Amino acid sequence: MTVEKSPFAFLRKPEIGSCVALLSLVAIFSVIAPHFLSFESWGALISSSTELGIIALGVTLLLIAGEIDLSVGAIFAVGGIFYAHGVLTWNLHPVLTFVLTLSLGAALGAFNGYLTVKTNLPSFIITLGTMMFWQGCLLVFTNGFPIADLDARSGVHWLASDLIYGFRISFLIWMILGLAFMYLLKRSSLGNWIMATGGNEQAAFAMGIRTAGVKVFCFAVTGALPALAAIIQFAHLETISPLAGEQYALKAIAIAVMGGTALSGGVGTVLGSLIGTLILGVLTTGLVQAGISNYWFRAIVGVILIAAVLINGRVLKLLRIET
Repeated sequence: MTVEKSPFAFLRKPEIGSCVALLSLVAIFSVIAPHFLSFESWGALISSSTELGIIALGVTLLLIAGEIDLSVGAIFAVGGIFYAHGVLTWNLHPVLTFVLTLSLGAALGAFNGYLTVKTNLPSFIITLGTMMFWQGCLLVFTNGFPIADLDARSGVHWLASDLIYGFRISFLIWMILGLAFMYLLKRSSLGNWIMATGGNEQAAFAMGIRTAGVKVFCFAVTGALPALAAIIQFAHLETISPLAGEQYALKAIAIAVMGGTALSGGVGTVLGSLIGTLILGVLTTGLVQAGISNYWFRAIVGVILIAAVLINGRVLKLLRIET
């Protein structure tokens, strides 16, 4: 016996709220900003969103697992400062420093996960504390001053090189990571474990899933990606500040939620995260090209966030009714 699918089944996708928001914004800015739909405009838009988009992938994965990380912005700054000092001050080889930086980010993330599963404290509190700790340590270490690559010795400038129409190599890295995360969640056993852990941790544990290990893994990934994003930003801007990435945690969470990821865990998609990243990029570029004050950015994001959550909440209710 075969079950016919409704022609409106796509309306039950978690990404539907973010898709509506993205298409609406593109339609509006294409009218009020004459050059908004040009290849150059979209190349700059997407390339400028790469770092935040990479961070949002990890945050999405962690939210699906039922946890949250407010320290990704601090880990971003730690990773950037560590890489810059490793190459420019400590004269380490760029490849070695690259590997060490990603390992450091993963270790800091795993530490957040270890504290969360061992203390049973909310990850919100744990990562809020580690965020403040790492920010303070960085300010002491750098005296609050940024570090700049004045003589082009960082060894990662290729990450900021252009491909075509303003698209950079970092965009390809973001897309490859996005596809890898899609495969992880949809096609692998680990993805099923992550979904199950976030959906019902006790039931998942009873089924034999090592939920603590799953969470620590997700925290480690969530820590490694900001370190990667920091290296990419350093390659592009040739400078990094100890206060870099301060707003990234809240923006990444907003991206994941707009993309259909539930704060309660167990529900979310990587595609939604990619769309949510584009929403913020469209807003930033569109407001500038339309000559509208960028101060409206947060207000509009707030409205879109609430609307997307309402739509996604309705979708989840429909899914529960059907099952």
